[in-house]
Amino acid sequence: MKKILSLSIICMAISLSAPSQVILLADTAFTTDVGFDSGSASCLYTGGHVMGENMAPGNWVADCFTIPPGETWTVDSVTVFGFQFSGLSPSVMANYPFQEGYLQIYAGGQPGNGGYVIWGDSATDVLASTGITDIYRVDTSPGPYTGITGCYATIRYLTLFLSPAPNLAPGTYWLSWAGLPYTSPGAGPGYPIPWCPPKVLPGRINPPNQQGRYDSSGTWKVAIDNSDTLGFNKIIKGSYTGGTAVGNVNERPYSLLSQNVPNPFSGTTGISFYMPQAGHAKLTVLNAVGQVVANLFDGNADVGANEVTFYAENLSAGVYYYQLTTCNSVENEKMMLVK
Repeated sequence: MKKILSLSIICMAISLSAPSQVILLADTAFTTDVGFDSGSASCLYTGGHVMGENMAPGNWVADCFTIPPGETWTVDSVTVFGFQFSGLSPSVMANYPFQEGYLQIYAGGQPGNGGYVIWGDSATDVLASTGITDIYRVDTSPGPYTGITGCYATIRYLTLFLSPAPNLAPGTYWLSWAGLPYTSPGAGPGYPIPWCPPKVLPGRINPPNQQGRYDSSGTWKVAIDNSDTLGFNKIIKGSYTGGTAVGNVNERPYSLLSQNVPNPFSGTTGISFYMPQAGHAKLTVLNAVGQVVANLFDGNADVGANEVTFYAENLSAGVYYYQLTTCNSVENEKMMLVK
């Protein structure tokens, strides 16, 4: 029986695995607006119009990941995300989970453009658990953002279990996935339709340089919204060997962005982040509409804890976001500047 849970994304990401698992990749960018309904909102990015891509079986979505030189990953589980439109309210649909999940791993290139399947198939249900997050996918059209008024749906997670777990050498791979929703009583004809939410950043900005793809009735296409390429949220867990890890390879942490201290703050505040291994990191500050107002760090960060000081004396009071970008994750936190 599949376990149904109701968790926030952070708690879910930490608790999904057995002790031997670690987070190999955390590639998510969800929340744009806090305090929506009982959680947060993931709004369309500014100028965008795509709520997501169809992820029903036969309509796959895909995104890529890269294993660094010198490392080998044993992938035990992959967590992806979806939501369902049914004509019913989100509170009603919260009772109807995904029923099945499918996953394939491609090597050698993009799906539909030279890539070939090295793990999985289109017929084996590998869904291990599913549940709701505290984030809603929100359509704010047709007007500008003056308060969230459009249709919305609860974003769910689907954890897909890989057995046997593939051992992957350094290189670039593509994950392709689909999910079968629960057919809810009272839903309209043809509903519910499962959609995969794209990544979007605070201020409703589409992250740059995304490479998402989708399969529409057997033809793979680039996922594009208003000329910008979309990416899809995913978490990969398992174990690894090689690299520059110290100690037990099963205890490898992922890049972790901490809450700034103090918060709220009036002039300066400290921001710390943990690096599982030395590598490039970029730390920026964005205002409430997604504009970069400060570049705090952009270079090689040391393994372990790193800390920078944010001087905000020349900025107006209000809500700001800070974003950490590393080779294996993009993470965001919120802070409050008071005067």
